[in-house]
Amino acid sequence: MHRYFDDSKAYYHYAAGTGIDAGKWFVKQGVKCVAMDGQALDHPLHTAMGNNGMTRMNLLALQVKTIVEEYKELFGEEAYAEFDKFEYIRIHGQEAYDEKFGELENLGVWGTWEPCHKEMLGHGIVGVENLGGDLDKIVPGKWFDFHCYPIRWYMGDGSMAHPVAYVDEENIDPTVPDRKYKYCGTGYGDAEEYGLSCLDYIQRLFNRNK
Repeated sequence: MHRYFDDSKAYYHYAAGTGIDAGKWFVKQGVKCVAMDGQALDHPLHTAMGNNGMTRMNLLALQVKTIVEEYKELFGEEAYAEFDKFEYIRIHGQEAYDEKFGELENLGVWGTWEPCHKEMLGHGIVGVENLGGDLDKIVPGKWFDFHCYPIRWYMGDGSMAHPVAYVDEENIDPTVPDRKYKYCGTGYGDAEEYGLSCLDYIQRLFNRNK
């Protein structure tokens, strides 16, 4: 997703993201930090962009439909229910909901609202979102040291941060050019830079799911 970083629907509305199952797995494995190159740790429909949180914005998709309506059309109501407390209970029942999301509900929080965030942060796991930069230069499958330096914010639970990767020189691909970002919805690259515009990316996503 870092290749499509921009203030756009392609990056925010159609990010991959995770959910409660990922959060529980991170806790079980004793993970200390999770860094992702998407707009959030959780899937967009687990956030206030969908039908969650205090605002429950249910934002518009690429066309006139909302992202909730679009997801239901592509994947069905049962798949969508993973992101919606009331739909999950309607389809699977209260007992099934309590089994999956009860740990969060017992803490007084909405189970389907950013559950990966809550599982991770509730167990002291640091989360890094919007990771970008020269990720493509790192040879896949190689180990490296990852550091993340947030600003000093007393009693804060989130902030901007400066992530840094310490990579052995032999594990850096010299053929990959320095990352250049294009902002404000102007596009994500030309034929020489990853080759997909915002519209190209979303169209390819739709075609894949038909």
